[in-house]
Amino acid sequence: LKTQDIPLLKLGEVKGVNKVHVWTRLHISDVSIQPNYNFDDPKYRELLWGTGERRFIRALSHAINRPQMNDVIYFGRGKPSQVTAHPTSQWHEERFQLAHTRYDPDYANAMLDELGLEDIDGDGLREYPDGSKLTITFEYLDFETPKTMTMELVREYWREVGIDLRLKSVERRLQSERAQANKMQMTLWHADKVTDLLFPLVPDWFYPHRTGWDIAMWNHWARYYQTDGRLGEEPPPQVKQLQAWGDDLRQAVTDESRTKAAKSLLNAAAENLWTIGTVGQAPHPVVVSNRLKNVTPTGIWGWDNRWTLSYHPATWYFDESGGE
Repeated sequence: LKTQDIPLLKLGEVKGVNKVHVWTRLHISDVSIQPNYNFDDPKYRELLWGTGERRFIRALSHAINRPQMNDVIYFGRGKPSQVTAHPTSQWHEERFQLAHTRYDPDYANAMLDELGLEDIDGDGLREYPDGSKLTITFEYLDFETPKTMTMELVREYWREVGIDLRLKSVERRLQSERAQANKMQMTLWHADKVTDLLFPLVPDWFYPHRTGWDIAMWNHWARYYQTDGRLGEEPPPQVKQLQAWGDDLRQAVTDESRTKAAKSLLNAAAENLWTIGTVGQAPHPVVVSNRLKNVTPTGIWGWDNRWTLSYHPATWYFDESGGE
């Protein structure tokens, strides 16, 4: 069930069979847009990492109208956000959450112009400085959060600043195969694992340390890290520093060292935007039979707390008396 299902589900309450509780998803961003820094296209990689100096990614972020997205998809009840630690985290800072989230297409256009990405053929879309087409193929699995609705809006926002984004929905197996084979130019996932329960253990969004169907930003760097350089591709010094901080975070034995590593990773993510966040902490429908008792009407829904586990489902029970 997704946020946009809530109005229809609420209409079903009038039959008196179910109740719709509205919990809050813990995802800091329902959609985490992942550029592939290891994609097999030298011009694209140079744009993401080389002379681009992160300006391309920042431009794409500033081109997204998150307040409008929040209204259209989430009834105004989500929160615009980059990918960072959850607000309940001891390491959360608002400046991390709001970094480069301002909707400013003029600023985005100016940065893209600086990079030499101009509309050479007059079709309203930008080309590389050498005149070749700049097209981003975006493959993704539409799962759990309103990913298609979000990316359809993003496609229009980016087109307004001259970026040609081609969306391609794929099924689960293909998502896994292509993500781990480093074949995706850009993809997405929902940004969970951001609470203090999991962020120190699996800080996936903040440095390359594993591959998977949900993480497709930097597989070659992750394999190099996993195999001590036997496989993959040696990362640049900045990424090696991220990996060192990640190791410090996962191995820390004191609060001081853990906090230092966590803040370093979060600050680097806010400055560099390894991923682009959209809107998070959104409402999530939980449909409960009227006969099922002791279910909290409000709660947090997500992987970090295993959805309902923290609300003691062993204490729920069915009332067979026929009353409410």
